[in-house]
Amino acid sequence: MRKAGASVENRLNQLVLTCLLDNAGNEHDTGGSNQGIKAIASAVGLVKEDGYIPDTIVLCPQAEALTLKEFVPTGYVGADAAMAGRLPSLMGLRAFTCGVTDDSSTYTWQYDSDGDIGMLVYDSRNAGGIAMRRDLTVSRYEDPIRDLVGCTVTARFGVNYLAANAICRVEY
Repeated sequence: MRKAGASVENRLNQLVLTCLLDNAGNEHDTGGSNQGIKAIASAVGLVKEDGYIPDTIVLCPQAEALTLKEFVPTGYVGADAAMAGRLPSLMGLRAFTCGVTDDSSTYTWQYDSDGDIGMLVYDSRNAGGIAMRRDLTVSRYEDPIRDLVGCTVTARFGVNYLAANAICRVEY
């Protein structure tokens, strides 16, 4: 049951990630330098220039590791959280990590070579939305002829972006 639920959740994460990657109206290219906190600050500035207030950042695992290195060992605010293995608030943004593989034909959700996209900074109230027609549902079934008992796990949802300029990709 747990694996089936995780599979449905990962599919939802993949759809959201792909939608935001493909439809972001802003992109900050680090040019191979200043890829951690400085890249996040630049992305925040791009979103703010377009009149939105960014409040969330999603990082791929490689970008998370690179950003956490800036906190170790330092006296920065948030270093304690980083040492405990958690992402602190970054530039005032709620930070999350998403390790699913994107489904985009244009962008690669990694952060280890030129052209990779490893971070998304966005205004969560304006970037996009998830429509849930039916949340995660578990239905039990019995098949006495074959002496089977099992369950189906389903969900119905849709994903779309709202304001492209409320989203900024950060390229390696």
